[in-house]
Amino acid sequence: MANLQTKHIKGGYDDKGSFLSEAYKKTTELIFDKVFNPGINLDEGHDFATDKGVFCATGIKVLYLMPKTKNQEYVTYKKTQKSHYLKNAQRAKGLVLLGKFKGQKTKSEIKHTQLTKTNAFGGKAVGSKKESKGTIFEKHFTDRINECVNGKVCKGAYHASAGWLVGQVENEGRPIINAKAVGGANMSRPLGGTGDNIHVVPSLASAHAKILTDVNLNHDSKPPTYLSLKLGSSTTFINSGSKPLFSDLDIQNELQDMNDLTKGLFKIFGIKKGPFCAVFNKYGKPGSKQLNLKNSDKGHSTKGNPSAVKKFLKSAMGSGYWMIHAKDLGKEVSMYFMDNTSVTGAYSLVTTGFQVLYGGKTGDGKRVDVKFETSAFKFTLNIRSKAGGKTYPTNVMLDYKTKSGIKKTTL
Repeated sequence: MANLQTKHIKGGYDDKGSFLSEAYKKTTELIFDKVFNPGINLDEGHDFATDKGVFCATGIKVLYLMPKTKNQEYVTYKKTQKSHYLKNAQRAKGLVLLGKFKGQKTKSEIKHTQLTKTNAFGGKAVGSKKESKGTIFEKHFTDRINECVNGKVCKGAYHASAGWLVGQVENEGRPIINAKAVGGANMSRPLGGTGDNIHVVPSLASAHAKILTDVNLNHDSKPPTYLSLKLGSSTTFINSGSKPLFSDLDIQNELQDMNDLTKGLFKIFGIKKGPFCAVFNKYGKPGSKQLNLKNSDKGHSTKGNPSAVKKFLKSAMGSGYWMIHAKDLGKEVSMYFMDNTSVTGAYSLVTTGFQVLYGGKTGDGKRVDVKFETSAFKFTLNIRSKAGGKTYPTNVMLDYKTKSGIKKTTL
């Protein structure tokens, strides 16, 4: 079960002051109403599902960064102070509920990051199985293909794109028997290698299609045609855990003993370990943003090692599969084939320098980004935390946006 994150208590805004959505704004208000006005908001009572059991909340205190002192202080709220709570939500750094765990007499406190993201907060009910948007996209696209190849009326979401794809595959002499969703069986793609040979395991680009596939188009006597489905405005080629690179303690100790994998990754992308560690060790402290901006590149000025990054990209992207991308459910779909010649050639040939951004673009994030481009993609390697409330990195990701060098069909 997922837990609430800081964005759920900030009135719809992120740490950078950008508005995310009305859903998060409503979540912030819902927390207050569950505590002080049970029953008036979505019929929600003052009980919260948590990692430790059901928590009966009777009060709220919110952690703010005080403008004058620059110190972080808690403000305890009363039922009559809802307007102040909502007005200042954007400044919130943390939230604590006051109350008792059900069945216990002792008063307790619990952080917002320990609250379960139930239905009311945009998640799923405890014990339920709510399908993600990605799973729904995968199911609908697979259904449309099966309708097409079985002679049924191909209608509904994605019928045009699914029909076009069937034509492309079968025109290559590969009649489709059926389509099968296999995304739940995706195998891990960890980082590996040393020195200038850092890669996503396995190192051979063509070996990744059968690993990263979400839908297989099966044929009578030939290997499947592999489809990788992406949903959303943000797309990524890799999402690997950072544990093989370093632990929280390693960063706290300034990466004094870097392993060969970490040394290689930092070297080929031009990441400096001192500024890297400062992003996380000094996060939220006075002057940290200014320090990160000072350490960051103003343009693509870091040389890195383009030839080594090319090796990395070939395995990160993989080859021999169709990329199927929709920005949202029910929206048009872009499709292009990741052929081995293009992936190992122009798609992975770095055409810019590297821009290393400590703390991200604004300097105050819990992340380090490396931006660079090839003729077909704009890439951002980012090392950051994906866990709510956690400062130190949990993942290494390679986000991308396509350029005009990619020949894709959108329907």
